Order: sequence, then C-alpha cells, then structure tokens
Amino acid sequence: MEAADDFCYAIIDLEDGISMGILSWSEVYKIIEPALDKTDIEEFEKSFATLSNGRKMSILRGLIIQKFVDAGAKAFIDNQHDFLNGDIFKSKKDLISLCSPEVKEAVNAAKDLAKSKLFKHPRKIELEIGAYNTLATLLENIIEAIVEYIDNTGDDKNISSKSKRILDLVGRDTFSPEVRAYIKAENKDKNIATYHGIMRGLDFICGMTDHYANYLAQQFNGMGIFR
Repeated sequence: MEAADDFCYAIIDLEDGISMGILSWSEVYKIIEPALDKTDIEEFEKSFATLSNGRKMSILRGLIIQKFVDAGAKAFIDNQHDFLNGDIFKSKKDLISLCSPEVKEAVNAAKDLAKSKLFKHPRKIELEIGAYNTLATLLENIIEAIVEYIDNTGDDKNISSKSKRILDLVGRDTFSPEVRAYIKAENKDKNIATYHGIMRGLDFICGMTDHYANYLAQQFNGMGIFR
C-alpha cells in the first residue's frame, strides 16, 4: 500500500503543479520519460504538437502509473520469499528500492521535484490551508445530518430542514443495511447504525473531486455560486 501511494502521488503531485502553473511540462517530462517504454514514447511524442500540457499530462499519468505498477509487481514476485519472511523489512528496504533503476529513479526524482518546487510554493500552501477548512466544513455538516437522521430514526418531523436536504444529497437509499434496519426498527443497535452511517458520510466525501468538495463547502457556508 505504501508503494502504491508513492507511485500515484509521485505523478499526481506533479500534475497538480503543472495545472497550477508552478511546474513546467518540460521539467516534469524530463524526469518521467526515462522510465517509459520506447514504443510508448514514440507514439506519445507524435501527438505533442496537437495536445495541451494538461492533456499530455493525463496521458503520461496513465502510461507511467501502469509502468510503476508493473515494476512493483515484478519486484514483489522476485523478492516474495524475503517479503513473506520479513527479511526485507530487517534490511530496511522497501518495494520501490527493489524496482528497476529507471523506475526507482523516476519515483525519487518526482518526489524530490515536488518537495523542492511545489510543496513550498505560496500558492500550494494557500490551497492546502483552504483544504483544511473545506474538509472540516464537509465533515461537520454531513456527519451532523447523518447522526441527526439516526438519532431520530429517520423521522423527518424532528430533523432540521438543512439536514434533510443534505441527506437527500447523500442519498438515503445509499445507507448500509445496518442503518436501514435501525431506521425501520428491525435492529435496535444504535451504535452500529451510527458507525455505518458515519462511514457512509466519509465515503461520500472521499468520492468527491477537489473542485466539487470546494464548491459544496462554499454552499454549506452560504457563499456558493450557481453551477
């Protein structure tokens, strides 16, 4: 899981950097290109003239993440015995360090570029600070509505108008069987229902794009705009 996280964010962070104008396409492609297959490079570069940097980056993401995943799978299979015995961890190695040199170097170079130019950039810092408030607003409003729904066993008469609208947005029919059973009085375990209800709220938030999460948080705060 840690390797998968590194693989994905190594490229996604750079994609964010390009979209924000902090990183250039050329400096990102320069560190990723050595890890690509030659046939992929040839086909990809043929279309450079007709594609925007954003489109090129989305294509590159698909190509390189597949390359990373394949390299990670091979590294695990080649060292499966050591992983299962725990010998890998005793040697303080990780999966990425066992990948092919070009993949290992691309991942490390991508992480280094993000640290040196992206994460310390004022615009990136501003966005991250805003993200804390966005997440807090979503959690507060959505979880509060779900808990209110369960506390009142789904009785709309005792649920605030705002919470009812949030529940409509989340989708009452998307709650787990444990929640629905409690609402129907088929199950009296409120703690289990609350747990599953909160998990549904978290799942709803996790499924949002950054743009939609920001938009919805603004709506909750009464500062939204029409879509």
